Amino acid sequence: MATTIPESLMHESMEHFARVIGEDPDQSSDAPPILETPLSRRSFMAMLSAAMAVTAAACRRPDYKLVPAVKNPEYAIPGVPLYYSTCYMHKNVVHPLLVRVREGRPVKVEGNDLHPIVGGKSSALIQATLFELYDPERIRPILVGRRPGVIPSGNYSTPANALAQIVEAIRTASGEGKHIRILIDEHCSPAIETLARLVEQHVPNAQVVVFPWAIADGAAEASKALLGIEGALVPSLERADVIVSVDADFLGTDRNAVYHTRGFAARRKPTQSNPVMSRFIAVEGRCSQTGAAADERVVIHPRDYESFLTALYNHIAQAKGAQQLAHPTSHRDAAARIARELLAAGERGCVLVGEHLPPYAHAVGIAINTLLGSIGEGKVFAHVLPMSQMRRPAVEALRDDLRNERVGVVLLSHVNPEYTADAEMRSLLRRVEHRFAHTLIDDETAQQCTITIPAAHQYESWGDAVAFDDSYCIQQPLIAPLPVNALSTGELLFGIVKAFAPEAVGNAEKYFDYFKQTVVERLGSEARWEELLRTGFVPGQPQSLLKPNLAALSNFRPTLDVSELAVLVVPSSSVYDGSHANNPWLLECPDPVTKHTWENVAVMSPQTAEKLGVQSEDVIRITVGSAAIDVPVLTQYGMHEGVIVTTLGFGRQAGKVAAGFGQNAYALLNAGRTGYYSAAITKTGQRSPIARTQKYFHAQFTKHWEPDAGEDKFRPIVHELTLDEVKSGKRPEGIEFPSVGSDGHFKIPLNIVDGYQYKGHKWGMVIDMSACTGCNACVVACESENNIPPVGKDQVMRGRVMHWIRLDRYYLGTPDDPRSVVQPMLCQHCENAPCENVCPVAATVHSPEGLNEMVYNRCVGTRYCLNNCPYKVRRFNFLAYFRRFYEERLGTAEPHPLDLAMNPDVTVRMRGVMEKCTFCVQRINEAKYHAKDQGHARVPDGAFQTACEQACPASAITFGNLNDSSSRVATLRASERSFLVLEELNVRPSVTYLAKVRNTTPRAV
Repeated sequence: MATTIPESLMHESMEHFARVIGEDPDQSSDAPPILETPLSRRSFMAMLSAAMAVTAAACRRPDYKLVPAVKNPEYAIPGVPLYYSTCYMHKNVVHPLLVRVREGRPVKVEGNDLHPIVGGKSSALIQATLFELYDPERIRPILVGRRPGVIPSGNYSTPANALAQIVEAIRTASGEGKHIRILIDEHCSPAIETLARLVEQHVPNAQVVVFPWAIADGAAEASKALLGIEGALVPSLERADVIVSVDADFLGTDRNAVYHTRGFAARRKPTQSNPVMSRFIAVEGRCSQTGAAADERVVIHPRDYESFLTALYNHIAQAKGAQQLAHPTSHRDAAARIARELLAAGERGCVLVGEHLPPYAHAVGIAINTLLGSIGEGKVFAHVLPMSQMRRPAVEALRDDLRNERVGVVLLSHVNPEYTADAEMRSLLRRVEHRFAHTLIDDETAQQCTITIPAAHQYESWGDAVAFDDSYCIQQPLIAPLPVNALSTGELLFGIVKAFAPEAVGNAEKYFDYFKQTVVERLGSEARWEELLRTGFVPGQPQSLLKPNLAALSNFRPTLDVSELAVLVVPSSSVYDGSHANNPWLLECPDPVTKHTWENVAVMSPQTAEKLGVQSEDVIRITVGSAAIDVPVLTQYGMHEGVIVTTLGFGRQAGKVAAGFGQNAYALLNAGRTGYYSAAITKTGQRSPIARTQKYFHAQFTKHWEPDAGEDKFRPIVHELTLDEVKSGKRPEGIEFPSVGSDGHFKIPLNIVDGYQYKGHKWGMVIDMSACTGCNACVVACESENNIPPVGKDQVMRGRVMHWIRLDRYYLGTPDDPRSVVQPMLCQHCENAPCENVCPVAATVHSPEGLNEMVYNRCVGTRYCLNNCPYKVRRFNFLAYFRRFYEERLGTAEPHPLDLAMNPDVTVRMRGVMEKCTFCVQRINEAKYHAKDQGHARVPDGAFQTACEQACPASAITFGNLNDSSSRVATLRASERSFLVLEELNVRPSVTYLAKVRNTTPRAV
C-alpha cells in the first residue's frame, strides 16, 4: 500500500517538516537542536527514507501473469521458428514469399525460393511490409461519424454490424435508382475478381471499379493493338545478349524489378574462363537506377524519345525488308549504331520502353522486338503481365456518373483519392451522400468518410494471386488480425454478395469456407489444396502469344511534345505511390542514385541549375498548367540539360510518420497520367535542407602521399574492368604499401596478431560489384533482421543513420559523362582490426571464427573504435532511437504492437552503445546447432544465408566458410576480379569485392 504524506506536512518551509511521519510539525521539541540549521538530522533521515521508498516503488517492474497453455500445439516449440508460404500483392504483381514466424508472430519476410519468379529473393519494399503489419497507427476500432455534419445512427461495434449498415445504405440507394460504386486497388487476385463480378450481378446498379493511383496504360494500349493481349510483355533478361532501354527503369521502380534484377544480374558475372556477359545500352534524359548500371548511356532529351525510336525502327526495318515509318527521326547516328548491335544479337536482342511513355513509343518498341524475333515461347518476351487498358475509360465513366449525381454510395477499399486524385474528382466524391472507407491507416480519404472499417493486412488474410507466368499463389494468414475489427477486401465483398444473394457464394457462412471451396474446385482435389499451402503456389500454363500485327503500327502517332524544360513525375524508389509513405523503414531508405531520404526533391543537372540560378537545397516552384508544388533542388550528374525529375508518394497529410515530409506531386498530373510535362520554374528565395546519406564522391578521391614518389597518388576505393580486360586475365590494380611512414620508422603497417590459425570456421564474404544494382533490398533486410531503428530526418542530416550496411555510390569518368559504381559497405571483420586495440573496455573483440564482435554490456561509448575504423561502418546510439523516434512522431515511447516485429534472437541496443554488422551471428549459431545435430563438424556450404545475402535479388553477396576451399565464397575470393578495399592498410578484411565489369565492346554483326 502506497504511503501518502498528509497535507499538514507539506509546508513551503523546510523547518516545518515533520520529524516523524504523522507528527504534528507545530509541536515543539523538548531537546534543543544539535545544529542551528533549518533541517534537523531526524528530518533529513525521514526525507531520505521517504525518497527511497518512493524511488523503490517507481522502479518496480509491473506484474505480469504468465498463463501456461493447457495443451501446447505440437508444432509450436518456443525458440524454434516456423516458416509459412504466402504471397504479397504489389498492385497487379504478386511476390511469392516465405515468412518466418516466432511464437505466433511474423518476424521476417523472404522470397519463396521454390518460385521461379523470385527465387527466394525480395525487394526493399517487400522487406518493409513487416513494419506495416505492426504499424502502431493502424486503425483499431471502427470509426464512425467523422464526415462533417453527418452522424449516422445504428450499431457499429463489430464488423458484422458495420457491414450490415453499409448493406442497408446500398439497398436504400439502389431502391432510389442511385448507382453503387465500389473502388478497389489494382490486384491480380482471381478470388477478388470473381467476387467483384458477383457484386455487379447481384447488387442492383453496382459496379466495382479498379481505381489506379495513376494511369500509365501506354503499354496495355499498344499490346492490345499489336498483340491482341490485355497486358504488357515481361522480358526474361537472362535470355538477352543486347538490351536497349528507352527511359525504362526496369531495375528500379518497375513492379517486377526483383525478376528483372535476377535475370539481368545472371548475365553480368563474367570470369576469364567463362567471359559471357550481356551488353546493356540505356537511352535516357534522367539518371535512373537502371541507367547507372548500363555499359553505355546515350543521354537525349525526352522530347526526342519517340523520334529516336522511329529512327531505330527504320534502321532495323530496312535491314529486315519491312516498311519504314514516315514520322520524324532524330539521333540517327546513335540509332544506326545501336540497330547494328540489335541486328547482330537477333532474337537475343530486345528493346524496353518506360511504362510512363505514350502508346506510340510502346508500339514501336513491340514492332522492333517483333522484327528481331524476340517475342514468343522460349524467347526474351515469353510472358504477359495482365494489365487492362480499360482503366482510363472506367475512371472517366465514374467521373461522369459523379458529375451527374447518379452515385448514392461509394465504398473505397485500399484506395486514397483524397491524396492521389485530381481536384475535380476529390470534390465530386465528397458530394456523394454515403461514403465508406476500408483502409489500414486513417488516411486522407478515410477522414472524409461516414464509416471507416479497419482493413486486414495481407499477412492476416486469406487470398490468392496469379503471377505473370500463370502460377497460382496462395495468401494465407500468418497471424490473427491485430485490429480485431479488421476485414480483408475479400471478406468485404463476400459480405456484400452474401447479403444480397447467399446462393451465389454457396450459402457459405464464412469467407474462408467460400474461398477454400473455390480454390479446391480450381485445383481439383483437397490434396492439392494441402500441397498449395506447403509450397505456396502451383505452376500454370503461360499465355500463348499471337503473331504480332505490325499493320496496326500505322494507327499510332507520336504524342510526346514537351518544352525544353520538362519535368518527369514518376513513383518513388522507396514509398512508390505513397501507399507505403507511413513506413519509416522506407522513408529513411536512401534513393539509389541521389542518396536523399525522407522527401521528394527536384533533381536536375548542374547545368540546368546554373541556368535557373539555383543550387542544391534552394526551393523552386514547379508549375504545370495551373498546378504547382514547391520542392528543394538537388543537382545530379549524368542528366540532360532541361530535364527535372520529381517523385510521387510524399506530401501526405495523414499518418503521423509520413505527414510533413515532401510535397504532393500528384497535383502536377493531368488526368492521373505519369510521365513528362512542360514546366515553368520559378525561384522562391527559400532554402530547405535535404537529408542525404552520401554526397558526391569520386572513385579515386582519397590522396595517398609517398615522399619517394615525388607526386600525389590516389587510393582506389572501387575498381572497374572491361570485359576484354577480364578475358585477358587482368586484375584490379591496387597501390603498394607506404614505403616510408611519417617519421620513417616502418615499411608496412604493423600486425596486431601474427600468424593466427583459424580452426573449423573462418567466416568471410564476397560482394560482386558487377551484379549489384543498388536496389536497397539488403539495407532494409538487415534493418528488419537486426532490429535497427529509424532515426528521423534531423538525425540523418547529422550523419547518424543507423543502417549497418550502406550502398556507397562513386563516379568514374567526367561530370559530363559519369560512370556510376555501387559498392555495398559494411563491417569488414578485419583480422588485423584497428578498432579492437583502441577499445579501453574490450567491448569489441575478435572471435576464434574470424568475427569482429561487439559486447554491448561492456561498451561505455568512448567511440574510439568508430574513429579508428577506416571503413566508417560503426554506428553509435547517440540517442535512444527506438524510443525517441516514435515518441516524437507518435507521442508514445512504447509503440505497441511494433515491438512484436523485433527479432527475438537479436539484442535491442540502448543509448550510448556502439553497434555494427555482425555477419548475422545469430544465423551462424543456429546453423552450427543444426550442423551439430546432423553430425557435421562444419556447417555445410550454403546451409544458411545472411539477411543481406538472402534478400539480394542480384545474388551479388556470397557468405560462407573461407576454410572450406570448395565453398562458393572461397572460390569467388580467388577470382581474378577480386580485391580488398584499402588493402594497403594491412587490416586484412574478411570482405572481398569483385571489380565492376562493363561490356564496352559493341556486338559485331
